[in-house]
Amino acid sequence: MGRTAKEQEVKVAPEILARYAGTYEVFAVNTSGGVVRRFTVTLDGGQLYLEIGGQGKAPMYPLSETTFSPRYLGTYEFVKDAQGVVTHMIAYSTEGDLNAVRRR
Repeated sequence: MGRTAKEQEVKVAPEILARYAGTYEVFAVNTSGGVVRRFTVTLDGGQLYLEIGGQGKAPMYPLSETTFSPRYLGTYEFVKDAQGVVTHMIAYSTEGDLNAVRRR
């Protein structure tokens, strides 16, 4: 699948992957305050998938326990609070990083 040997060595336990599934939203800073972008992360058959704004699902490949790459769509990092609860996701891309708050 176009992954390096080192990337293929990274394995993340299914119970950890399940914690990342959910909806993450980026809100506008302007006066509208509405949702700018919605990311949906799902788990199916031990594989995480990313859907951006209803445009179809892309498999997310682990680079570490918290960082994933859905190939050609940037890199995504799941961030946890002090209790280990996933609070948001950072979407890193050449256009700029987005901080997406977990909603569900």
